[in-house]
Amino acid sequence: MNNNEVEVRIIGSSKEFASRDLNDQSFVAKAIREHVLPATKKEYQRVDVKIMREDHTPDHLVAYLLRKDIYLVEVVRVDVDSQLNVKGVQVNYIEPKDSKEAQEGKDYGEFDFVVGSPVPEIPTAKAAVEFLYDLLTKAGFKCMKLLGPDANLANYKNYLGSGLAGFVNVGHGNTQGIALSDGFLDYNWFQSLTNKPLKPAVVYFNSCQTFNNPLLPTIIQAGARTFIGGIVNLLIGPSEAVCMCFWDSILKSKSQLRMVDALKQCEKDKYPTPGSHGITGDTGPFAPASADLTGVWNCDDGGKYYLRQLTNMIWWYGEANPTSPRWSNVMNGVIEGNTINGNWADVPKGSVMSGGIMVLSIESNNRLRASKKTGGFGGSVWTR
Repeated sequence: MNNNEVEVRIIGSSKEFASRDLNDQSFVAKAIREHVLPATKKEYQRVDVKIMREDHTPDHLVAYLLRKDIYLVEVVRVDVDSQLNVKGVQVNYIEPKDSKEAQEGKDYGEFDFVVGSPVPEIPTAKAAVEFLYDLLTKAGFKCMKLLGPDANLANYKNYLGSGLAGFVNVGHGNTQGIALSDGFLDYNWFQSLTNKPLKPAVVYFNSCQTFNNPLLPTIIQAGARTFIGGIVNLLIGPSEAVCMCFWDSILKSKSQLRMVDALKQCEKDKYPTPGSHGITGDTGPFAPASADLTGVWNCDDGGKYYLRQLTNMIWWYGEANPTSPRWSNVMNGVIEGNTINGNWADVPKGSVMSGGIMVLSIESNNRLRASKKTGGFGGSVWTR
């Protein structure tokens, strides 16, 4: 691709400088095309640029060069004068810690999974996100899909800290972090987090070199249950195939397959170079039950159930209606992996008196299914 054909766009503009940045677009594109792109023979998907100002005057540019063949982002600093004339170029630039808060994002509800990509113009990236969204939704997970502009700093920061079971990003990255639609999410942010807000998520960054210091340890320290990322550069196309295979395999296995084994097999089947992906943390079976099941649940028997989870113990009270229920019951059980083994009994608020064994499969953080029940229990599926 000719350097003049590579899209150069300005990102991360504050409201104060949005119109000024827009007016400077052509000067910024000229600086990148004349002073940055000619220095490399590599092909790029696009170049995202932030204009950094001192006292309202341009001081330097930070350019994120997104490779066309692999999910690697190269970061370059371009020093400029007040008229955006180039004074110098620094490759392999590492940005200082950003103290600014992310801009407001989406409405953050309760979700089990978030799958996103800031580069949906790459067909295989968008296809992977769509596949995973459909796969996880059909498995009973409540999912959020973030594509293009929605794959931004505010949304990623808020969702990563919202108690997810899993978070998947398909896009460009490096050892420092990942490139998003409006900036760069780096290890400094993960390092700044307290109280392990990423818990209990399985975080999968389908990005180059993210499974390395300094990013790798900060994600685990921030509470991620498991982290998966590229040890080396990941090819666009085959890497998404590995990611899709991984999630498909562990969901179909009903938590019998260890995540480390699923990743190894998918890489063997789908990727030309074994050992390109890394996994750390809990590498055993995927068990979304690690999230809190406490809450109000609806059952297909028409009743409402009030669940309380304390560590691996579950209690519930269920009733047909709150005033004069025909039946009402309690249950106590123990969580073992993705299974709740318990006993239930009717209580005399209702007229039915029975009891028995109750074994529940935790299909997602928002869906339970009875795999064994005795005593004439009517309900089978609980959702919230």
